Amino acid sequence: MGELKAKDKDIVVPGEILSIGMDFLPAGGAYRDGESIIASQVGFVNISGRLIKLVPLKSRYNPRVGDIVVGKVEDITLSNWFVNINSFNMGVIPLKDGSSDYIPKGADLTQYINFGDYVVAE
Repeated sequence: MGELKAKDKDIVVPGEILSIGMDFLPAGGAYRDGESIIASQVGFVNISGRLIKLVPLKSRYNPRVGDIVVGKVEDITLSNWFVNINSFNMGVIPLKDGSSDYIPKGADLTQYINFGDYVVAE
């Protein structure tokens, strides 16, 4: 017997398990990984019979201080990495927070975090 982990109208984030077992079928915004159905985007859960789908949220995420975000490095300057966190503004990682190593002035910052790398930051 399958186990439903999310209820109808719940808001879920990518990677969140919606159900375990083979009793439900994934639809838009959800996918099956082994026995689990997993969310692939932020959205509202919509359960219709045996079908689980996500209705995506239309607005962009507006992070607050203390939130943990995941983003992709899209630009590097002499003292910052700019990270696309799918928000109104780019996330910025200053040189002092990019590594615990001493980074000399003018160093190649791609040695630490490169273009296209994904980062998890607070």
